[in-house]
Amino acid sequence: MEGKYSLSIIIPIYNTGEYLEDCLDSLLQQDNNDFEIILVDDGSTDNSWSIIEGYIQEYSYISVYRQENKGLSSARNLGLKKAKGRYIWFFDSDDFVERTDCVSLILKELFKYRLDCIILNGSFHVDLLTIWSRNKHNKRIISNHLGSNVSSGIDYLLNMKKNREWRYAVWLYVFKRDLLLENHLYFQEGFLHEDCPYTLCISKKVKFLDENIYKYRIRENSIMTKKITNKNVISYIKDYKLIIHNNNKYNSYNIEYFYYFEIVTILHALEAINHLDTSTKATLENELTELRTLITMRNYQHSNKIIDILTKQMTSKISPSKISYIFSEI
Repeated sequence: MEGKYSLSIIIPIYNTGEYLEDCLDSLLQQDNNDFEIILVDDGSTDNSWSIIEGYIQEYSYISVYRQENKGLSSARNLGLKKAKGRYIWFFDSDDFVERTDCVSLILKELFKYRLDCIILNGSFHVDLLTIWSRNKHNKRIISNHLGSNVSSGIDYLLNMKKNREWRYAVWLYVFKRDLLLENHLYFQEGFLHEDCPYTLCISKKVKFLDENIYKYRIRENSIMTKKITNKNVISYIKDYKLIIHNNNKYNSYNIEYFYYFEIVTILHALEAINHLDTSTKATLENELTELRTLITMRNYQHSNKIIDILTKQMTSKISPSKISYIFSEI
């Protein structure tokens, strides 16, 4: 039954038994229970399933689905297809919320302003106290205040650009379910890309909720502690090309800004790599040539300008000053 709940919280699970109880308990302690929890076990081989069984026997608004290991995108897509809520929140199974009023705060804003999307803030929770990560413990995820006014998704993206805040992780966004389904916005299985910038581009009403909602856990083997690899950068570019092919039907003004943010993501990835081997350079040259052709055909001048800079800097590590230049010029 569609619309049975105001919010569907979708949690893919793969071998996170050590953290799963913290995640679920934090959500079950909310002072507003107008939500469902959808668990998707993506072929876990640890004790995750035994933990899940204990919860589904006790809580009727937790549903669970199992599949062989197909990856995070596949698990999220399955959860989206099963969701009954008006809004969707993709949640990671090793993260949690500290406050008991998180759902109340989110739903209050969503319904008060009839939003397509609300952007959340939160803070880092560090398990792995390395020199690098220690400075992040309890630090806000979005450090600059992005304003509290309702705006279009395009204006919000430009505000992020102005404030140097690039936070696209899907768990910071709560989207209207109909917006995702009507525009066929499923995750691309087998790819690294998260479609938040594009989804924002077609959102008419969005708002930033500057409250400490989400606790992102930094732990050993989590995504944030893994180095970006040459393969990652190539995957980003392939994702980008696929999206260009698949989204010709949308308004070109919106798409141009979306392309801009996608290229900035590639630049950041290149900046994080210490060395590009000969094989990777050759592959990147081919990928960028094809990418340039696609963008040129659509006459997106902003994106072409960044492609020029990216191509020139590809053979060496891109400096932060170069990226700052790109931010200021476009």
